[in-house]
Amino acid sequence: MKKLLMGLFLVGILSFSFQASAYTLNDLLLQIKNLQKDVAQLQLKLKGSIGDLSYPSLEIYTPYDNTQTSSIVGINVTSLGTPAATSLLKIYYGTTPHPTASFVTHPNELTVKIYQYKLSSLTCGTKYYYYGMIDSTYSTDGTFTTDQCTSTTPSIPTFYKEGTTSSSVTSNSALLSAFISFPGLPSTILSRGICYSTSPIVSTNDSSCISATIANDSGVFYSNASSLISGTTYYFKGYAVNATGAGISSVSSFTTTGTAPYTDPYTKPANYLAPRVDIYSSAPPGLTSSTAAVRGIVTNPGSVGISERGACYGLSSPTSCKAAYFVQGPNDMFLTKFEGLNANTTYYYKIYAKNNYETVYSSVGTFTTLASQSSTYTISSGSVGGGSISPSATTVNAGEKGIFNLTPYGGYTASVGGSCGGNLVGNTYTTNAVNENCSVVA
Repeated sequence: MKKLLMGLFLVGILSFSFQASAYTLNDLLLQIKNLQKDVAQLQLKLKGSIGDLSYPSLEIYTPYDNTQTSSIVGINVTSLGTPAATSLLKIYYGTTPHPTASFVTHPNELTVKIYQYKLSSLTCGTKYYYYGMIDSTYSTDGTFTTDQCTSTTPSIPTFYKEGTTSSSVTSNSALLSAFISFPGLPSTILSRGICYSTSPIVSTNDSSCISATIANDSGVFYSNASSLISGTTYYFKGYAVNATGAGISSVSSFTTTGTAPYTDPYTKPANYLAPRVDIYSSAPPGLTSSTAAVRGIVTNPGSVGISERGACYGLSSPTSCKAAYFVQGPNDMFLTKFEGLNANTTYYYKIYAKNNYETVYSSVGTFTTLASQSSTYTISSGSVGGGSISPSATTVNAGEKGIFNLTPYGGYTASVGGSCGGNLVGNTYTTNAVNENCSVVA
């Protein structure tokens, strides 16, 4: 600051020095004193403005008039800061602490006062968090809980979509959590916990289900998974049980730290779980006289996943196998197509899946190919008198033409009718292309 002021002072002196010849010495001294006064005033202004900089100040105001689907929340703006903020107040709200996804903007011009806003379309019996924000300054979180649902219909507990998390992950343990969004009806939770597995499909009947060790009123609970394998990916989901039944969360995953232990690719691990497949539909789609597409589904990929899937078929038992040509998803429906089949014939088939250790099969199903459609047609001929026609009949392929020779008797000329249609040139009659049985009459 001192260097800035001194620079301005020297610039002022130099600017006057160029005009010294036009002023008396007293005039020059008066100008210097005025410049010193201006610099002093500028210094005071700069010092005051820097010292007065401040941010807006906001506080939460107690919400009221809660209903099952709405609540009135308030934000107390106690200061606009210096310089005064001019942007509108935003109120963020959601079902997790310090939410960022949903917000409303208060329409009134910003000033120091308590702002109130009615949040609507909320979920009954649910805890919400909210806070106010002006520019990048925000208040602390406030909370409210909407009124409990009045429905008496029994229901199972539900979970937030992104409500499962993992933390404190080591090489052999992890702290897993789940977040109940609604306890269901009746609302008393009888048991809750976490199930985990190395398979993406986590069974709640598994031995790897552990009860919650910590639970709180917000709906979050925790379970500590131990004796895990280093460098291994685990999948887990939460469960909660009330008198109506069990609610299950979505599946999340985590990977333990460290290096995964060596496993012999031909030896099944101790916790190995075989995959399972089944026939998806008993009626194969796209069935023709020579082809069939059969559908299979992976009902459980097992603990190590699946490297190949498909189907086998045969006349007495399914021994010829083909890999699937269409897979809808890793654990979903897939199609396998068989070609070169016999018409109007029953075949046996089964679904298979492979991993590094084995091939598993479904039960056996059957399908019958369609009867073949005729690809040849018969053209018959005849005479009504006055001559003869040959041959008396002929067989042609679909789309081909038939040729007949006419021999008129004396005094007759050749003429042809019938259902085939065609052209007579001399005594030779050629039909139109044939796609069904027809006749020629001479």
